[in-house]
Amino acid sequence: MGISVLSQHSLDLENPNGLLTILNVEGFPIQRHWYVIYPTGKQLSVAAQTFLDFSIAEGRQIIERFSADLISR
Repeated sequence: MGISVLSQHSLDLENPNGLLTILNVEGFPIQRHWYVIYPTGKQLSVAAQTFLDFSIAEGRQIIERFSADLISR
């Protein structure tokens, strides 16, 4: 047994059976901003463009889930 600090996103991916418990801890959640940058005018490789598209789509889903959680409280 133990306690760890993990991102909500990680828990959503790895805890579908609900085997982990999320504790209500003062000062949490820790908010972080992620940025994706690349040089202006650079043609991205297929892999880089796919990752960028995935990151944008996942970010939107996270925002939507977070917003829905705030409304339901």
